[in-house]
Amino acid sequence: MRRAAMGILIFTAATRLMRAVGRWDEWALHYATYNWETRSALILGDYGAALTTWVGLHPPGYPLLHSALSLVWAAPA
Repeated sequence: MRRAAMGILIFTAATRLMRAVGRWDEWALHYATYNWETRSALILGDYGAALTTWVGLHPPGYPLLHSALSLVWAAPA
């Protein structure tokens, strides 16, 4: 059982590493700044703009939730 679990772990890590290079391209940078306007509005205290900012296909709730989470816990990766 332990050997099977280790095999699954190695297989999963190997397949994720093969895709890692392809993930950090131009589009990854676009998505990294996707909620910039909402996050800036929250930092500046302009809550009206933060509540009404419409980004792409997402309604205002998505960038507000995502920006609030990144202000509380800014994970680098």
